[in-house]
Amino acid sequence: MSYPAYSALLGVCATNKPQWLSTAIDSTLHQTVKPSEIIVVQNGSLTDELAATINRYKEENPELFVIQSLPSRTGLGATVRKGIEACSNGFVAYIDANGYSVPTRIEEEFEALLANKADIVGTNINEFSESIDKVTDYRTFPETPEEIYKFAKKKIPMAFSSVLFKKRRMVAATSKLPEYTQLAH
Repeated sequence: MSYPAYSALLGVCATNKPQWLSTAIDSTLHQTVKPSEIIVVQNGSLTDELAATINRYKEENPELFVIQSLPSRTGLGATVRKGIEACSNGFVAYIDANGYSVPTRIEEEFEALLANKADIVGTNINEFSESIDKVTDYRTFPETPEEIYKFAKKKIPMAFSSVLFKKRRMVAATSKLPEYTQLAH
């Protein structure tokens, strides 16, 4: 099956570990549905090792990587907003800079998103330490609209580190929020 083009978006800050960033980027590069671009938002000053890791991937894939920078460390909202400004595709997958995505993640998320005519989808997640083989926790999230609505009254119903969404719908949904949390058009 053919899937729409999408942008992979990673936010990186000084507390990220270079080896995990490499794992996150490698798992993105090895998706069964490849991104047409990878947007890396440098959230404030980075360590020399993190900067070198990003530069290495950029040099190896200059046409694929777009690097954006925020002058000082901010929250996830500002990082995502800056990244979405740079995304040229209508679909965006958020990639956790300390994470790993199974090779079929994006393919499965597109299947779910398109089949359900959804604006955003996410997955259950494994949390791990030291290596992806050492799972420390498995977090599940609601799946049906009713479960999501009920869960959303208490907590965010998705792990943002696992979402694929329609860019225009995310921008529209956040346009009514205060300026510091809005996503750029």
